[in-house]
Amino acid sequence: MSIKSTIEKCGKKILSAALVLTLATGVGAVASTTGYVQDFGSITASAATKFADNGSSVSASSIWVGSSLTAYARFKGGSGTYKYKYSYRLNNGSWRDVTGYTTKNSQKITLPSVAGHYTVRVASLDSKNNYASKYLYVTVKRNTNSAFKVGVTYLQQNTTWVNWTVEAHAGFSGGVEPYTYKYSYHNGNGKWVDATGYVNNNVQKIKMPGTPGYYTVRIAAKDATGKYLSKYCYIPIKKDTKQKFAENGSKISTNSTWANWTITASAKFKGGVAPYRYKFSYQKEGQNNWVDVTDYVYTDTKKITMPNDGGYYTVRIASRDSKGQYASKYMKITVKKDTKSTFRDAGSEISSDFVFNNSTVAAYADFTGGVKPYKYKFDYRIGNGSWKTIQNYSTNDMAIFKTENKTGSYTVRICAKDVTGRYTSKYVYLTAISSSPTITSDMNHELSLINNYRQQAGLKPLTLDKKLTAAAQVRAQEIEKKQSHTRPDGRECFSILEDLNIGYGLVGENIAWGYQNVDSVMSAWMSSAGHRENILHNQFSKVGIGIYKNYYVQLFD
Repeated sequence: MSIKSTIEKCGKKILSAALVLTLATGVGAVASTTGYVQDFGSITASAATKFADNGSSVSASSIWVGSSLTAYARFKGGSGTYKYKYSYRLNNGSWRDVTGYTTKNSQKITLPSVAGHYTVRVASLDSKNNYASKYLYVTVKRNTNSAFKVGVTYLQQNTTWVNWTVEAHAGFSGGVEPYTYKYSYHNGNGKWVDATGYVNNNVQKIKMPGTPGYYTVRIAAKDATGKYLSKYCYIPIKKDTKQKFAENGSKISTNSTWANWTITASAKFKGGVAPYRYKFSYQKEGQNNWVDVTDYVYTDTKKITMPNDGGYYTVRIASRDSKGQYASKYMKITVKKDTKSTFRDAGSEISSDFVFNNSTVAAYADFTGGVKPYKYKFDYRIGNGSWKTIQNYSTNDMAIFKTENKTGSYTVRICAKDVTGRYTSKYVYLTAISSSPTITSDMNHELSLINNYRQQAGLKPLTLDKKLTAAAQVRAQEIEKKQSHTRPDGRECFSILEDLNIGYGLVGENIAWGYQNVDSVMSAWMSSAGHRENILHNQFSKVGIGIYKNYYVQLFD
């Protein structure tokens, strides 16, 4: 008795084009066999790429003040349609959004009438809210219509001590703005030591060396056309033979406060030459710019209102004595922000669900609610074994770890605590498999049948690839759960190759279930045009074979 097979074909997929599935039922009987086969049609190309930038650009990397440029968004991979957002910032300042998220893949941008070095950010979200971005750099020039020349360029100090810091101020005018600056020094006729390369900041702290002497500090500048100027400043570096000017118990009123609340900073210094002046500043962890609450003032106590942004901050109290000598104190403070919602996971994840043993995996923490800021802890265990810590509680929201030389199921625990001590966690799972699976007699027999058919067609034989076979074995077990080229988690079949970090170009997959042996499933595949074309494709050179119970998979590359 003949039983109809159900055959599902999938058409070509080129680059990141959407996968197209068509269903055909009742296609011919397969004599003396029963089962179902499903294939990717005559040619199955590479899988969709990860969501990423694909050549976003700006129409010009250098423009004049008052001119406009166009930013072009180019992204690939991901899922569905994309939305785009365009922003910019001057130097390392705050971002300013030109648009919210929009469907426009190009945007005209008029940067401010301020010469400088700008970063344009082109960001995108796909339909699943996966995020990708590209940073582009633009110089906004302003011609001052006068010769490029040195202005008020100087050192804040006229003498200092060994290993102490001096402050260099670059003042240039004319030429074509913006300028970049480079700071260097040498002792006598010694070699120049560069304190920086060319940078955007016109005020620079320079730590002087531990050898006393008469030093030259060179403050150099280039305008936007590359014209060069420099100023040489001279400073004696002294070795302290008296009591140093130093911090002596400066403090803040608390080491933990709420967003927008006020703390008191008190300056206390000793040594040097009185009277002193004081400067109060703060900086958020992970950022480079200090926010100055005051310039140098004679008042030694200052109320500081912390920002409306939860996080870990450093408060700096700096002082100069009457000779310009510098000392400072750095103090940590936690600024809390209550989000008024339950502290919970918001999408913590790992980079792959399947990996080979001894592979690197990234774990990402994503939590919301509670009272910010958070600290994160990452652990893993194999099976029901003991937990092993990857990273103890810290502000790092990502951890990298390596699976052991063991196959099996891993559990990764991603934990978080808010500043009130509330705890929450997310458990994610991965499976480590061997990159050298056992090759069974059935696999060798199937390979022999494949190559017999290819020899009859005048084609080169395929080799049995162990890594592809490991991937095919995973797919065979997944077919038991979901009889489809779509994996149980909703991703396409070829994502298993990305999970296992297997590079590929043109690939194809044949799947089948319900057949009693290799001979019957091969007969069914060769009776189906799509499966047969995969088996006899002249661009394939290797195959992975997966057999689990009566579920069969072939992966071609």
